[in-house]
Amino acid sequence: MKRILFFNHSSEIGGAELSLLSLLDKLKDNHEIIVAAPLNGPLDEKVKKKGIKFLPVKVVQVRKTRNPFILLYYLVSIILSGMQLKKVIKELTPDLIHANSIRSGIIASLGCGATPLIWHIRDILGSGLLGKLIRHLAKKAKIIIHISEFLKTEFCHGNTELLKKSIVIYNGIDFKKIDSITSTAHFRNEFRIRDGEGPLIGIVGYIAPLKGQEEFVRAAVRIIREFPRAKFFIAGDILFRRKNRRFFKKLKTISDEDPYLRGNLFFTGYYADILSLIHI
Repeated sequence: MKRILFFNHSSEIGGAELSLLSLLDKLKDNHEIIVAAPLNGPLDEKVKKKGIKFLPVKVVQVRKTRNPFILLYYLVSIILSGMQLKKVIKELTPDLIHANSIRSGIIASLGCGATPLIWHIRDILGSGLLGKLIRHLAKKAKIIIHISEFLKTEFCHGNTELLKKSIVIYNGIDFKKIDSITSTAHFRNEFRIRDGEGPLIGIVGYIAPLKGQEEFVRAAVRIIREFPRAKFFIAGDILFRRKNRRFFKKLKTISDEDPYLRGNLFFTGYYADILSLIHI
């Protein structure tokens, strides 16, 4: 039985964390699993409910900025987080470390020492000096997992060493859970969607410009003029950044100011029963 330390930089529940929780379900019976992450969110309760050991760690939530003083603070905080994780690794002596995001991998690469590191890439890294630095740190990983071929190409940036370490594993879907859904009436009842109304068109993901919700809303403005009985929903919470709150207000304004779309586009917020939405 292998002892595996999963490290996540955030305690919020986004797509990366949902993927992590699914992975834990598949591994917990055959391996000793420990999850290390911050405490200020719902992730720790989700992990503990699975009977998995949760270890709280302090991680500063880094945001994009050009302020040199804030950048220096972030740099020092990341180094300190790496030192903290190094101490945890020394005490736990895991056989393997899994870093669940780019930011998790940065910290884990500083603290993993000789312990094998698997770095899970789920987002676009970008170029520039910071991108070059992160790609250099990624060379410490034994394996780099990318959730798509596009992310693999973008992250490796033609670097032969990174390409040799890289594999593509798509996020898994449990079809048994989807097939077990027999009714989605509760969703229609919750949002007062009558029989015969539709089609229902939705988008799932936390509220952020990169998730494509603005394009979805602007498409809805055009679609509803041809299909006036159509209903639209955006399922996802506002996480991670203040600018995402501003972005949410922009989406609401577009929706509320359009006379056709008003009352026909629903913002569900965080929706736990996401499989029912997909099954509609």
